[in-house]
Amino acid sequence: MRCGLVKRAISSLAVFTFPVLAMIAATVALGACWSLGFLRGQPVALRILFAVSSLGLAGILLRVVGLTAFSPLREWNGARLAPLMAFERGVPLYGDPASGVLSAWIYGPIPALVYLPTSLLHEPTGCIILGVIQSELMFFAPAICAIGLAWRRIGSAGRMIGPLMLAVLFCIALRNQSLIDGAFFILSDAPAMALIISACILLMGRRSPPAVAVSAVLTVLACWCKQTIVPLAIVPVLFLLLAEEREAATTYIKWLLCWGAAISAVLVWQFGARAMWFNMVTIPSRQPFRYGGQSILPTLCYGLWEWMKQAVGPALPMMVLLTMAALIPSRAPTPRTSSRRLGELCRRRPWIILILASGSLLLPSVLGFIKTSGDYNNFALSQFPLLLAGCLGIVDLWPELTAARPVMANVIAAIGCSFVFVCGVTADATRPGALDAISAQLSDPSASRQQIIFNFERLHPGVGYFPWEPLPALLAEGKLYHFEWGFIDRITANLPPSSEQAMAHVPTKMQFIAIPTDATIYALKFFPRFTVSGEVPMLPGFTVFSIGAPSRKGSTMAVTIDDVKKLLCVSPGRMARRLLHILEPSQPASCLPPPRSS
Repeated sequence: MRCGLVKRAISSLAVFTFPVLAMIAATVALGACWSLGFLRGQPVALRILFAVSSLGLAGILLRVVGLTAFSPLREWNGARLAPLMAFERGVPLYGDPASGVLSAWIYGPIPALVYLPTSLLHEPTGCIILGVIQSELMFFAPAICAIGLAWRRIGSAGRMIGPLMLAVLFCIALRNQSLIDGAFFILSDAPAMALIISACILLMGRRSPPAVAVSAVLTVLACWCKQTIVPLAIVPVLFLLLAEEREAATTYIKWLLCWGAAISAVLVWQFGARAMWFNMVTIPSRQPFRYGGQSILPTLCYGLWEWMKQAVGPALPMMVLLTMAALIPSRAPTPRTSSRRLGELCRRRPWIILILASGSLLLPSVLGFIKTSGDYNNFALSQFPLLLAGCLGIVDLWPELTAARPVMANVIAAIGCSFVFVCGVTADATRPGALDAISAQLSDPSASRQQIIFNFERLHPGVGYFPWEPLPALLAEGKLYHFEWGFIDRITANLPPSSEQAMAHVPTKMQFIAIPTDATIYALKFFPRFTVSGEVPMLPGFTVFSIGAPSRKGSTMAVTIDDVKKLLCVSPGRMARRLLHILEPSQPASCLPPPRSS
């Protein structure tokens, strides 16, 4: 049996690309060299533990490779990328309320500009992987720079703590569902996070007039990524006032107003005020809550409870930071007034701005989660700044802790190394069967629904309509069709599209609609005659509905709830149960389909 396991492991490793193996080997070698060459003043046991923790970091990096490789298998990545790539081809990002395509893009326009490099590729697999790599870099690169700058400031006293806190940040982020959704999905969260962290980093330094001006620009751009980020605009002003830098706060407000007006005017002129307001304000404001019907109090309590459960991991460094602060004796004279004490604290510990940013985005992220279209990725905007603030605070206080409590510093470092090692060896990528799945995906990354539909569309353009996969048709035919969740957004907001609008952005010679097994079929409501044909060999994993000659005139709802319920006798299994998920006005919000990122 052991020989069989060894053979399977060897066969799995055989299909891994050389860069992946080189990355893992380099991580282990770098950890060993660092512990031997740069940590000579540390205890031997701690140096050995630091070298062993590099094995855990290799497991975490392998998980990053796995999440990137599996990104084409997630329909939401292709569906989110389709309207952004269509914008580069001349299709309006925000469709007209009465005649535009239902793309479900209800966020700001900045991500459409950020993901433009994906238009250089011409197949869905490559486009999605490139977009996800962009998301990863935008999400983590500013945090890496922030920890690197803090590590550089403390000098030789923190040769261990900088790399260790960076590894801890990745370990926690890659074990947290909300942070994974924010970093490894093509959404507005990754560009927004890059702008948020960058704006805060600029105010953590000397706070010169150019830095304040650039921070104001980044804050405006972040607010135009996602509506729930608007409260962030007051955070720099509050931080500068707490740090008793009123001149810098005044300068920031002036730049914020000037850049806000200029950037907003350009975006409104480019994308259209009426369409932007309808998609960014009207639709989200009219959507019900996912839980508790229209009663906000129990729904809000549930959202806060879910936020706290997700925040356990990101809050761990902050708990360690508070413990360190309690162990370090205060040597500086304490100012007499509380305002001066708070100002001195903000000047000495500028990473407090990240805590303020996390607090300002807590309630908006919870409100975004409890809406019909919400999911756990909304929590990333408030939890990742909290995680980064804890890691930066530990790096900042490390020289003081090693001078005052050297034994306790060694204990904390040992706990951190053990945490990295355990997180790495217990990651999903190291579990039984995960290695085989990652190697198979790396050996054939095009084996996804997106690529299967793309190949089908090139052979039979315009024959089928795939509501859940608009990207392949865009790349194969150059046309953007309705996205399934676009129908859901409009119906749940009590703004259903007309039959004319529904038929305006589907293949004109459509013969069937293909729905992934166990998925919603809101789009099917707008076609008057259809029959269940089962599965097609060229489209594995899809249930196909043959469409009769559709009329482009008629009522808004071409198919009633009773008509759809009749399909239960001909479409068995879980797919049949999901057919009931067509919202009736009398049904509560609990009947809605799963949230966006599921």
